[in-house]
Amino acid sequence: MPSIRSIIDECDKELQTLADMIRRGNGDAALDRAMEGTAGPNADADCWATRAFVEDLLEMFDAADMSISKAMSLDSSAGLRFKRASIRLKAGHTARALEDALAVIASGDTFYRDEALLLAAEARRRLDCWEEAMRDCDALPESAEVWSGGLIAAREIRSQCSRMLAQQKAA
Repeated sequence: MPSIRSIIDECDKELQTLADMIRRGNGDAALDRAMEGTAGPNADADCWATRAFVEDLLEMFDAADMSISKAMSLDSSAGLRFKRASIRLKAGHTARALEDALAVIASGDTFYRDEALLLAAEARRRLDCWEEAMRDCDALPESAEVWSGGLIAAREIRSQCSRMLAQQKAA
């Protein structure tokens, strides 16, 4: 029986291989490979998450949302919900991204907490909920950052929200 570590290492190698294929201009081949993993009746959450990973890299955000949602129907982990929040934010589905980010925070999962707070803050900033976005950022270190289609940084969200709140008060 293989160890958990060896299984994780194999998954990481597969994701790296697919990312390398995309970087080399073989996105269609990477997508075909990921789709093959979800073609059979035994496709598990990891297969669907891998497909979402490839679709996300190819900026097929709506398809990635569907694939990660399928993965979540098989395994409702905080990690998959966080990934869906990130995909939805990139796709412009801001309210749904906020819902997922808040669910990750509420789950008590400490591994994704800070990144989920950043996604929630960014979603709230985009929804013009500046005070709430500031509160999310206040729970984070000044240096907090996450990549979701671009760098999202707590200091930038704070700065933008402060400026918008000042303009609102001046009006």
